[in-house]
Amino acid sequence: MKPQPPCLIVPVENQVRELDPKLLVACAAAERGFRVFLGSRTRIDFRIAAFPRGIYLSKGMTPKSAKMFRIMRRLGHEIAALDEEGLVYHSADEYYARRVSDATLGLIATLFAWGDESAELLRSHPDYPGTPLFVTGNPRIDLLRPELRPYFAAEIAKIRERLGAFVLINTNFSKVNAYFPRMNLLVPPAHPGEVPELGAAGIGLPRDFAEGLAAHKGAIFDHFREMIPALHEAFPEHQIVVRPHPSENREPWKLVAKDLERVHVIHEGNVIPWLAASQALIHNGCTTGIEAFIMEKPALCYRPVTADVFDLELPNALSQQCFDLDELRGTLREVLIENAGCRHTDEQRRLVDRHLAAREGKLAADRIVDVLEQQAAVEGGSPRPSAGQYLRGWLAATQRSLVKRHIKARIPQHRNNPDYQRNRYQGISPDELRARIERLSKCLRRFRDLRVEGVAEHVYQIGA
Repeated sequence: MKPQPPCLIVPVENQVRELDPKLLVACAAAERGFRVFLGSRTRIDFRIAAFPRGIYLSKGMTPKSAKMFRIMRRLGHEIAALDEEGLVYHSADEYYARRVSDATLGLIATLFAWGDESAELLRSHPDYPGTPLFVTGNPRIDLLRPELRPYFAAEIAKIRERLGAFVLINTNFSKVNAYFPRMNLLVPPAHPGEVPELGAAGIGLPRDFAEGLAAHKGAIFDHFREMIPALHEAFPEHQIVVRPHPSENREPWKLVAKDLERVHVIHEGNVIPWLAASQALIHNGCTTGIEAFIMEKPALCYRPVTADVFDLELPNALSQQCFDLDELRGTLREVLIENAGCRHTDEQRRLVDRHLAAREGKLAADRIVDVLEQQAAVEGGSPRPSAGQYLRGWLAATQRSLVKRHIKARIPQHRNNPDYQRNRYQGISPDELRARIERLSKCLRRFRDLRVEGVAEHVYQIGA
């Protein structure tokens, strides 16, 4: 019997942030003979028992993933993980509490790291079991490289035609302005004087840290809302685009923009074309500050309130830091009116080198597939579970899907709420996916013969 090609399952949680880079990984794997399934993480996890045994490329290893990882292992899937949130964090202890657990680490076959810094962070975890770990970089950074910048050319042109000259404000307040209040660090109490509960973002964190972080982020959130009308008045020749974090409630920003004709609250597509089309970025502790540094785009970090224990060092350190509104206006005026451009230092470049691999040479996507291909070749495919293991996995997967789809989806403010799921993954047609592959093909002169077919709602198979 002819052996089946190896299978790779590539889930996408936040479509605007993850789809394009994970499509690049999917294409690189399909080009080498993998059967690749790409789509909504929620939909893939609901159908996990229907996929051929293969490698599941997880976006993280949080404690809440342990149950799903155990199900996948019983079904015969191997798990590889590249933590999407592994680049920016407050401290090692906070990162371990929020993003890693001993249970998930023990179920992962292969780990990938953004760079040397994140690799060392994982190896230093007290329960690190010696899992093979590879410093590959993240394909999100691939899309910032010169050879792939034309991928967004049409989108950049449309944005510039639509808005003209504009300043991009990326917000990062999902811990205090979450899509649903129960997703915040702290849940507002039902009655005055009551102690607030820890919300979803606070689970696993010490209460004093969660309370301090909530107060810190909340103060900056207030300053950002005061900043926007001040910049609108100070720069009458420029539009202002406020791009909320994918997990944020957009209503507070819409309220700020309500009477400001040149302020637009927009969250469409990948951030890269918006960065490229803008004149400057304003943020506080946002990964976009790192992306702007690589793209040579002026990035201003507005820090009206500071606290070493709560501020996010890497994106702030790679930006021009402004500590009050007057300094922000002055620095932005230099960028917009005087064409000051970027002011990168050698220390900043060394900082990037420690944190981000694969900024030149082989793409991060190809480095990841190199490892997956070797893993598949050595193991001859994922190990076949016993009949009893598979049955337990199938029953657990079916029960989990039914509970999440028919019970938890109806619970107010639950992350399985259909509105929240649509906010994270809007959907894409097979034709749109084919068009994106064609754009990748033009940039890299690869992937010309790849096929796309839908296998379920929001789930697609990509193959040669």
